[in-house]
Amino acid sequence: MMYWWLLYVFFLLPIAIMAQRGGICYDPLHVGPTVFSAETIANDMIQIKANGFTHVRTFESTYGNGIEMGPLITQAGLIAALSVRLQGETQEESHQQLMSAVEAAKTGNAAYIFIGNENLAHQDSVPQQMLEYIQYAKANVPSHVLVGTVQRNTEFLDPNRRNLTGFDNLLNQSQIVGVNVHPFFSPNLDFNDAINNVRDQWNAVVANYGPVAHKLALTEVGWPSGGTNDDVGGNYGSVQAAERFYSDFASWSMPLAQDRTYYFQMYDQPYKGEFGGPVFETKFGLFTANGTQKFSLPPVQAAAVQQGSSALIPASTPAAPAGEGNTERDV
Repeated sequence: MMYWWLLYVFFLLPIAIMAQRGGICYDPLHVGPTVFSAETIANDMIQIKANGFTHVRTFESTYGNGIEMGPLITQAGLIAALSVRLQGETQEESHQQLMSAVEAAKTGNAAYIFIGNENLAHQDSVPQQMLEYIQYAKANVPSHVLVGTVQRNTEFLDPNRRNLTGFDNLLNQSQIVGVNVHPFFSPNLDFNDAINNVRDQWNAVVANYGPVAHKLALTEVGWPSGGTNDDVGGNYGSVQAAERFYSDFASWSMPLAQDRTYYFQMYDQPYKGEFGGPVFETKFGLFTANGTQKFSLPPVQAAAVQQGSSALIPASTPAAPAGEGNTERDV
């Protein structure tokens, strides 16, 4: 099945030529779970800004003993997309995350709030808490701040997951819907073809969810620089593979609005290996944990974008087979 080019625009404002690299996912724990601080985060933001990224997506809105992510991001001249973590948190901790994100939005320190990140993987239905948090956030932030959720592409493509009770309501309640697409979890995939896998899965999600397609954002996509995923046929990471994939992604994603694409991720995360995670989970960074660049990033290119818009322009390509989604990946 072929698709005509689709364009979804929220705001009809003047076209501008802008230099863009889009968004980047960020976890401050790369320096160590007991070492990170507001100062290390601020220094990271300087490096992120210097490398041409415009938006920063976090996995929590506040870290440690009350380190607020929104102000640290915006003070560096970047735009914050804050997450409210639900899995692995007590209700009190999740509520604190929510209050932090809402306060950041009220003070101009958040443009997007995502309630939950891949937290539906083991759920038979959407938790009522998610819907209540989304409703609360929408009612208490400025109207230009978008509130929604981030989930695996599996929830959008796998027939056994698409029938999740309350999922359609979740999408309808959300103003922005993040989709994580990780080709590294697709079986027997050569990294040279990984961008085609991303394209096909993204187009399938857009096609399957036409009524809410204007809400969609590509919130995670990446390829590691080390490790092997034996669960899916031995897909392997290397610096060469990561460099090729990022270059391919940078070219493919140029037509998409910069506020709707987030590469996974800025820094390697050694601490994930310390907690028993596979090697590849520690190696998704464009930079090592100490901030050393692994390879030269493609030059930041000028692209014509609709100011204040969110454009999704999938290429005219076949859709991925139904059910070709990611396996679970903990963040």
